[in-house]
Amino acid sequence: MLPPVVWLVVGCHRSGTSLFSSILNELGGNLPSNLLRPSLSNIKGFNESWHWVQTNDLILKRVGLAWDSVVPTNKCIESKSFIETQKKNVINAILSGFPQHQRLEGPLIIKDPRICRTFPVWERALTELDSNIKIFLPVRHPFEVIQSLV
Repeated sequence: MLPPVVWLVVGCHRSGTSLFSSILNELGGNLPSNLLRPSLSNIKGFNESWHWVQTNDLILKRVGLAWDSVVPTNKCIESKSFIETQKKNVINAILSGFPQHQRLEGPLIIKDPRICRTFPVWERALTELDSNIKIFLPVRHPFEVIQSLV
């Protein structure tokens, strides 16, 4: 059974979400067991489950977007029917990040920058899992984000 508290780190790419989730981990939060591998652009790691990334990419694809699309997220992502069709995928992704055999004490840390765009589905899935959601939103000046991508 999952702990009832979820620390949801929501922020755009390159805004400090990986660093912030590392700090939350040091404070007693649990990172998922199936983390993305570090890269040259983030050698300490991303602190996000590859299941979550795949699920978010699928949701974005269904609304005609990708993680790096510059157009706003389509309003259909907020529709009850869309959320209902996608929430099971998110619930499965959440549970795959925190296997039941893994003993967890303390809050779960859920972080993937794509959640900025897919939040309505994640919110509904976490609510259905009876989670007490605490949202953290690291903010970095947009020009610094752009510069870090260059």
